[in-house]
Amino acid sequence: MSDVSDACAASPTGKLGLRIAAIFVILVTSLVGTFFPVLSKRTGVGKVVHPAVFEVAKFFGSGVILATGFIHLLEPASEALGPSNLISAGGCLDDAW
Repeated sequence: MSDVSDACAASPTGKLGLRIAAIFVILVTSLVGTFFPVLSKRTGVGKVVHPAVFEVAKFFGSGVILATGFIHLLEPASEALGPSNLISAGGCLDDAW
């Protein structure tokens, strides 16, 4: 028990400036990605960009959201199935799962 609490209490060492800068980089890039389509449509810059570019970006964003959801649901689902459902235990799931 003490090993777990010691590991959780350990502070990250080094590169603190890079970690703080990463927060602001993520903030700025997400703001640009969010506001670019809205502002380009309102200002007329969107007419320069081909409409297919907006469609591809929209589909890519939807795919990222779906993939994130699937990845976060994968582990709880495999835990609910249990190890008895693996092929090595006589089940139907591949052992890699």
